[in-house]
Amino acid sequence: MKNSFYLCLLILLTGCNEEDVQRTEECSAVQVCTEVYMSLILEVKDSQGLPVAFTEYYTTKVVTGQKISYQETNADPARRKLGMYPILTDGDMDQTSLQGADFEFTGIKDGKVLVKKTFKIGHDCCHVKLLSGETMIVVD
Repeated sequence: MKNSFYLCLLILLTGCNEEDVQRTEECSAVQVCTEVYMSLILEVKDSQGLPVAFTEYYTTKVVTGQKISYQETNADPARRKLGMYPILTDGDMDQTSLQGADFEFTGIKDGKVLVKKTFKIGHDCCHVKLLSGETMIVVD
């Protein structure tokens, strides 16, 4: 009985190849996801702990230079008041991959660039996911 268990285990382990492993790194056509809409948020405060209200902000996909802006929404006044800005949302998940890509957030106030910060962002086939970068920064 023990020998047949080890034989089955050996067959299973040798049956995997690199192509099988790569297939698991892609999203399936039938993905079960939550209905939650995710946004990766950058919180920006000044040295006194007060929210920073940018006059302009956007995210750039580094490899293509494509600019992604979330300013033209009804939520924009609240974002400025709270100093909390979207870096990337599920709506732009197709801009990245499971392994991630670099995105640069730029925050401008009165014509002066106050923030230029790079993040590595990927996804898990359902939602955007921060792979590296700090989501809270203090500017002078």
